[in-house]
Amino acid sequence: MLVLAGCGAAATTSTSPSTSSAVRSGWTRFNDSNLGFTFDYPSRWGTLTVTPEDKQCFTSGEGRRFGFSGLATVGATMRSKDYVWSSACARGGSYIDSPAGYDGVANLRTQAWDPTMQSGRWSVLRAADRFIDALCNSVAKFVGLEAFVKLGGQKFDVVHFYQQLRSPMTTGAGVDVTGCERGADLFAPISADFTDVVKSARNS
Repeated sequence: MLVLAGCGAAATTSTSPSTSSAVRSGWTRFNDSNLGFTFDYPSRWGTLTVTPEDKQCFTSGEGRRFGFSGLATVGATMRSKDYVWSSACARGGSYIDSPAGYDGVANLRTQAWDPTMQSGRWSVLRAADRFIDALCNSVAKFVGLEAFVKLGGQKFDVVHFYQQLRSPMTTGAGVDVTGCERGADLFAPISADFTDVVKSARNS
């Protein structure tokens, strides 16, 4: 039993059936009734830590950040439906931002690679209540995958997952976007585990 920091929840590798299905071998299940959220993830990603978002930049509501000890490039964020961003903080367009409601991102559409804007977005998975997009954006300093799952909970409506493939350049000029003109093909080799995590996420 792994006790998660920050929220009093627990993850377990138990193979006993849950409300959905048994946890498959080599995977761990996170479940927190207070957040109303559960999902499975590869155990090799390490210990999952959940921490409250620093309230420096919002005036109401609450947020959570999810991180893995064995894979720092993967994470998730969620913000409550009453979350209000503070005008005292500038919006940096960070890829770890999370919306307060699913409707705010449900209409995101694919776009071809734009070499001038150094950005592009391609659909990897689309369903009625979740989607995964591949993303290259030099401004947001992100090349990787991001996903949004509609939870529809009383407090949290959506969770945002992300997997970063490349770190920002040391010059601060963004990230290496070489190969982004290939679109979703660039991301196919690494998307399997991430896709399964997103598919497993649901309201609990």
